[in-house]
Amino acid sequence: MPENALAAGRAPSAVQASLRAVAALVLREMSTRYGRTPGGYLWAIPEPLGLIVILSLAFSLLARPPALGTSFLLFKATGLMILHAFMVLCGQVGNALTFSRPLLRYPRVAWIDAVMARE
Repeated sequence: MPENALAAGRAPSAVQASLRAVAALVLREMSTRYGRTPGGYLWAIPEPLGLIVILSLAFSLLARPPALGTSFLLFKATGLMILHAFMVLCGQVGNALTFSRPLLRYPRVAWIDAVMARE
């Protein structure tokens, strides 16, 4: 028994069509954001870590660490990771409709698919 609706000769449901559109948009986002090289995907890890290291060095040179427990670096790192993820997500979702405008002309691609793929 075929699992794919197209292989069975019937049209996919609206949910299946939406999931396929979101999956295609996610693959498009990943290839445009990180490039087509394997090193591009690995860049997603050192970028926020570099931000944490640079800001930690700057804060340690400019001010003395307050008494907030055992590791002020860990305290800053957790806050900066969440802030960085939130800022990147807001910027990408805000530009999702502009970035995917040509694809929204296709009847299977809805605006919510473009927004979900940018998350």
